[in-house]
Amino acid sequence: MNKIVWPSWLTAKLRQPTPAFRSYWHFIQERHRITLARLAGKAAPWTEDAILGRYKFTNTFRVLDRESQTCVKIANSSNRSAIEAFFRILLFKIFNLTSTWELLCGELGEEPLLINWDLNHYAEILTRAHKRGQKIFSSAYVLWADQREGSIRGPGSKTRMWLNTLDKMLRDNVPGSIIPANTYEHAVKVLSGYDGIQDFTAQQYATDFSYTRWFRPTDSETFILPGPGSIDGIAKCSGRVFDKAACSIIIQVMRVSGSELSQVAIGKEPPTLRSLGVDRPMDLIDYQSAFCEVDKYSRVAHPELNHLSKQKREKIKVSYSANPGEVRLLPRPVFPSWWQTVTENQ
Repeated sequence: MNKIVWPSWLTAKLRQPTPAFRSYWHFIQERHRITLARLAGKAAPWTEDAILGRYKFTNTFRVLDRESQTCVKIANSSNRSAIEAFFRILLFKIFNLTSTWELLCGELGEEPLLINWDLNHYAEILTRAHKRGQKIFSSAYVLWADQREGSIRGPGSKTRMWLNTLDKMLRDNVPGSIIPANTYEHAVKVLSGYDGIQDFTAQQYATDFSYTRWFRPTDSETFILPGPGSIDGIAKCSGRVFDKAACSIIIQVMRVSGSELSQVAIGKEPPTLRSLGVDRPMDLIDYQSAFCEVDKYSRVAHPELNHLSKQKREKIKVSYSANPGEVRLLPRPVFPSWWQTVTENQ
């Protein structure tokens, strides 16, 4: 492979990027190509990339991930009030499993709504299911369980703690504070003031609330918080460790200069959602997530860079496989109802 000549303005900021930086742009392009192939009903293999064909990675576009798709459907049907939309989105995202949402719907006889919100009843439903062996919480985010003296203990204590947190946010009318300010920065500050919610998790919750028609942050192209995985990914791409603030700036640079850098790296523009009917490029949170995924990808592709990882992870935990000729058709994706769709004359 020929040596890549990166723009001088980039090398002035990051010095000479490592081979992982090319892998970053390759991942963005190839992971989305896999998604499009499955949406089109094509048979496996969907990629010639051995790593992407063997291990599980999130989508290039966060909104296309399975649980995000459920979240969008909930957002699109949450039109009665801002506080009910907030309640439904946060309730889903705390557990972040479609199966948990479906469990509540089945036991309640309808979808969760403010009119049927009863903390104790919801906790009983979820605790009974957990005792039967059903998984209640997703492993996507590490959620805190209260171990402080005097905290709730015993079966269902983690579930009850998080439902208590949600109930307190409703009583405090959190959306009444978030919506008027209309920025991710303020939303993260408010949400991270509650037990168990760190700023990175707060950013995820705020992003999901932005799928509703009630919250459209004005700083969506300037505010981003890197998670631990993306910080490690940036370190591997640049060959040195940056602090959190610097990583945030680097992610913003990717969003602004993505077209140029992707062309230099792999000769292609970053993907958009136009082919799926939505006039939307990658968001900042997509570029942030891609750094997290290239951290994982590099554990196999560039193991010589593993020493740069603060998390000290050297293997990819979750494998993925499909038999040649197998078809795993993905359902047509849904998008937030307020996102601009592609019209015939565009």
